[in-house]
Amino acid sequence: MKFLFTSILITAIVLQFSSCSQGPCNSKSAFIESYQGFIGELKEKSDNISDEQWDQLDAEFQEFTKVCYKKFREEMSMDEKTEYWDQTASYYAEKYGDNLLSALNENSEEFSQLFDEEMKVAIKDLGDELKKVFDEDFKNDVKKAIDDVISGLGKLGEELKEGIDKIEVEEK
Repeated sequence: MKFLFTSILITAIVLQFSSCSQGPCNSKSAFIESYQGFIGELKEKSDNISDEQWDQLDAEFQEFTKVCYKKFREEMSMDEKTEYWDQTASYYAEKYGDNLLSALNENSEEFSQLFDEEMKVAIKDLGDELKKVFDEDFKNDVKKAIDDVISGLGKLGEELKEGIDKIEVEEK
């Protein structure tokens, strides 16, 4: 247990010193890589983390979520955001375990702030993505369908003209 605490403390100190020049918020790729590493380490050690260690991890988590993510959210692709939220859910699952639902109820204001803002952005992003898909995928289909309708109407017009010509010939 003491080794685990020492390992986490050393990791935190190394991260703190390196954050001066290369902090997790230095670039989008640094943020994504650091956050993945943070969650990966957490998953490996979550069974043996004390309350004091959770306090330190919570502080790091807050930096990732309230500083880095907000800084790079606009630059992230939908896949990157999905991965981020999957990892964020993993953090809460590791921290609260079987008590996750109770924690959600007890900390509803914190979770509400975290997710409400993101849901608004996600809905906007989804609308933008759907518009892009429609514009890219269906625009050509609509043009082709209109061309097909025009072509079909042209053929129908020719057939009607031929039918009228036949009727006129038969009447003579």
